[in-house]
Amino acid sequence: MQPRTGVSLLAFLVLALGTAVGVAGCGGDDDGDGDGAAGGSGARAPEWVGPWQDRVKEALAEAVALSEDPPKGPQHTQYEPLADAPCRDITPKTEGDLTVGFSYASKSNSAVVQIVETAERYLDYSDDVGDLITADAQDNPSKQISDIQSMVGRGVDLLLVQPTTVAASPAVGQACEAGIPVITFDRGVEPDTLLTATVTADQRLVGYNLGTAVADALEPEGGNVVMLPGLPGIGTEEEILKGGKIAFDESSSRIEVLGEAFTDFDIGKGRRVMENFLTTHDDIDAVFADSGLQSVGALEALQGTDRLNEMKMVTGGIYNGYLKLWDDLGFPGYASTNALDNGVISAQLGIDIVRGDQEPPPRNVPAPIISIDQESLGEFVQPNFPDGYWATNISPPELLSRIFEVHEDLYQ
Repeated sequence: MQPRTGVSLLAFLVLALGTAVGVAGCGGDDDGDGDGAAGGSGARAPEWVGPWQDRVKEALAEAVALSEDPPKGPQHTQYEPLADAPCRDITPKTEGDLTVGFSYASKSNSAVVQIVETAERYLDYSDDVGDLITADAQDNPSKQISDIQSMVGRGVDLLLVQPTTVAASPAVGQACEAGIPVITFDRGVEPDTLLTATVTADQRLVGYNLGTAVADALEPEGGNVVMLPGLPGIGTEEEILKGGKIAFDESSSRIEVLGEAFTDFDIGKGRRVMENFLTTHDDIDAVFADSGLQSVGALEALQGTDRLNEMKMVTGGIYNGYLKLWDDLGFPGYASTNALDNGVISAQLGIDIVRGDQEPPPRNVPAPIISIDQESLGEFVQPNFPDGYWATNISPPELLSRIFEVHEDLYQ
């Protein structure tokens, strides 16, 4: 996506008005019980859909290539071979429209809204999809299990699942045993779950990228770091922390971690955690944070104590609120996190497998990771987009503008 600095969000909404009606008219909004349906609408697609599909297919090809020839090194994970399963050996459906089931975790925050709604619209506009059945699990694993079982009963040709938690794993396995190609994405399931393919980011690499940025900023003398991860007890955060510490260990200079404190991906808690660190330590040189949300809180604390100028690096993610502060305040920053385009990539992967254009990949297909340094910041920050926008170089601004409008309360 080209940078749109200097153009207001209102202008984007006006630009999208003609296409937004098409988006809304495609259907696909679910009723909460797994009964939402939409027909594919490729024939009615606005002009920006074709280039969007091309970008998705290009990103998918790169990810599949990594699955087939995975990178090596302690900073990589997510590349264990997938087990044989009934839904990995299917007869392609080469003719007729596809019925696709899409079970997602929720639309409870701007990040998951962007993941889910871009995937819904991508499926809406696919020439291959005739009916789209969607179901919002509302962050309830029991509901998601019921939704998936309902979709299996309706004989979908393809099932896409963004798991609420690993508790959804048995339902995913049951769908696979029924011979339905099933793709899980964004979040993981139990390692032995039967499925066709997975699309999740190499989170350890995310942490390694962030840790490397910190280590490079502290060379040659080294320095002291505080780490502000998101939620405790989830595998993604554990992997991010591992990746960061691998990068610290590889550094030629001394890097000391003064402390770690979870922030629940919350700006206010990030501020309070950072305030505590600043009270306890007068020698902090860098902040390691992964989403951008807690980074905003940390930056507020640093500004409030007039210590931002002491920081040699404050990392974050692709949260636009963080990117805008980085751009405005000029502190040394770096962002790395999995792109929120994993839903659309999973959708295209599933279609290709069902149509026989792609063999089920041998390993997890790594979701793209977006990394932003000072040089590339201008390509990703959107000063006139809301703080809750998450940077992407795949999803079209016309569609994103519509999402901001519909979910305005989540994007402030």
